[in-house]
Amino acid sequence: MLNMHNVAILDFECDSANPNECSPTQLSCLMINPRTLTIIPGSEFNSFLRPIDIKEEKYVENHKDTIEFHAKHQHATAEEVVANWRKAPEQKQVWTNFVKYLDRYHTRQSNKSMFTAPLICGYNILGFDYPIIERLSKLYGNVGKDGRSNLFFNRDKIDLMHYAFTWFENLPEPLSYNLNTMRDFLGISSENSHSADKDVRDCAEIFIYWQKMIRGVAEKVRFKQAFAKKTEG
Repeated sequence: MLNMHNVAILDFECDSANPNECSPTQLSCLMINPRTLTIIPGSEFNSFLRPIDIKEEKYVENHKDTIEFHAKHQHATAEEVVANWRKAPEQKQVWTNFVKYLDRYHTRQSNKSMFTAPLICGYNILGFDYPIIERLSKLYGNVGKDGRSNLFFNRDKIDLMHYAFTWFENLPEPLSYNLNTMRDFLGISSENSHSADKDVRDCAEIFIYWQKMIRGVAEKVRFKQAFAKKTEG
């Protein structure tokens, strides 16, 4: 069964590691053509977001560890990180723009629904990014009759960390499944990592590389009737 859904490679950067409570500080996405396994030209979305509670008196104190984490990876000071977050667009504005962006990449432009929407993909997306998608979809009304987000094709979600387990669970390397370890293992630079646009671009390349390998193997394996008894005689 041929996949015709554009693949949306997505990543959030946030002000905490808890997907159920954090405020996104950056959202990036790009689209993969499902038939050619190439990045669709001009399909990049990238925006910083202002944390919703950044005006609270103890915001910096309450998010100190995460702010310092971002400062380290951005080669900036904690004060510079917070200043950039303060001047970023409001969450609702960015979310509205993101929803409009996704709307352009349905399998068809008439009778659109979650069944024509892009297929979401990312690294540890089931453990972190998709819970944020669900939470913000409910907050801003982007849900179906079942109360779940209707922005993406709901049947399938591609988590590249699960792909990594499938490939490497019987090998001595890599030593872990986190994205930076995987980058080092595959020979991808970690410079500017934990910037959503960098992570999305790297994940797109990893997805394309692995998906091409999977398709190559699948074409050579006899899946059909693999468990049927051999005909005697």
